[in-house]
Amino acid sequence: MDHHHDSSIHRFGQGSLVDQVAITGLERTKLHTVLRELEGLEGINSIDEVYLYLQEAHEALMSLDLFEAVDILIDESAEDDEKVSVRISASELGILGINAGTYVQGSEGTVEAQFNVRNYAGYGEKLCLSVEQGMSRSNAYALRVSIPRIGHLPLLADLKIHQSFENKEKWASYVERLRGVTCSVISTDGTMSVSYDCGWRTLSDPKRMASPDIVKHLGESMKSSITLSFASMHNLNDTCSVNTLTGLELGGVGTHGIYQFLKGNITGNFSYNIADSVELFLEATAGLILPSRSTSEEDICPSDRFYMGGLGPFGLRGFHQNGLGPMCPRRRNCSPKGGRQRDALGGSCALGVVAALRFQLPHATLTALGMKGQIFANAGTVGNLWGDESIFGGKNPIHTFQTKIRATVGAGIVWPLKIGQLELNICRVMSQSPSDYSKNGIQFGITPY
Repeated sequence: MDHHHDSSIHRFGQGSLVDQVAITGLERTKLHTVLRELEGLEGINSIDEVYLYLQEAHEALMSLDLFEAVDILIDESAEDDEKVSVRISASELGILGINAGTYVQGSEGTVEAQFNVRNYAGYGEKLCLSVEQGMSRSNAYALRVSIPRIGHLPLLADLKIHQSFENKEKWASYVERLRGVTCSVISTDGTMSVSYDCGWRTLSDPKRMASPDIVKHLGESMKSSITLSFASMHNLNDTCSVNTLTGLELGGVGTHGIYQFLKGNITGNFSYNIADSVELFLEATAGLILPSRSTSEEDICPSDRFYMGGLGPFGLRGFHQNGLGPMCPRRRNCSPKGGRQRDALGGSCALGVVAALRFQLPHATLTALGMKGQIFANAGTVGNLWGDESIFGGKNPIHTFQTKIRATVGAGIVWPLKIGQLELNICRVMSQSPSDYSKNGIQFGITPY
């Protein structure tokens, strides 16, 4: 591709059906930011392939979050009757942007605000300052710089400096403060990412009620981890789809020998349209932590373990957030109004499944909003691989595993939103233990995507 920086006309070689591309509307954006999304036009000789490629290029340009609109027009070439020309008209977004909203994560509501400086230098870069304030004194602040491409590779680079304060006293009697830096490389389609997180973590017990198993983790420590994630979405046909999300984390890198633990989790869901207004939804989630030879399961920080209960990742409807699994009595009751008397310790192994039959609601307005009714069954367990809290322990591992399973059935309403899936359910707990925290009746929350 030959082009001149002082012109918006860019010509292709003789072997291409497209002889030139004319680009207008770029005020701050550098020309090569747009041109690198069009390099694949070189050598295409079929008009159908040109149409297909330009559709993909349009999606790629819009995904940069630099343009309010991008219009692409294919026309006959004025210089060669056997070739075509492409005209691109772009309308840039403003430099400054502000977003704000309220969200529910687990049992805590948060108010979030983002302040963005977009494409100031013209390379598609973005500077973002985000602030989150929770209703239980939790908060988070982050300054992020992202670049939409690394050279000509379909990769995004992201650097984040962050500080967070998370109040976990309600279910684990400690608060966590984390200050650190996260470096990430993400595929432009969002299906793969690799990141390194390095920070200083402080766990404390202001109310002095934490259980002995929590107390031994209090204090300061370094967090150093490498995380890989993979996502896939497959539409098998018009009525059936399969999605998977996989994560791998190597924790304690360089702080406990070579590493402290390997943590993996995978979520897969399957949806099938039985009829025009009825959908079968199945989902399974599994997580496993394997300590290094020099580390035991008890040595792993509580914040790095798996928890189950409520809505969200490893959720179990009908149970409170982190309301099942290994527990340890607190040193004293947390409140005279009947708060939890046991700390949730989390586990190194978690399994969960949900089956739901979803259907359109009878009111046209609710259908137009995307709301659906559902009848569901939900089951799962969380624990350790070894020791007293093993989900496969004892002389009869199968029987032990069966006794660890918790189950819930119910019905409700689901509403897919941009921030996640909102659910309002009526739950009936079918299987639980005396140490679990569960509640029959109405449960409300959001499951993040």
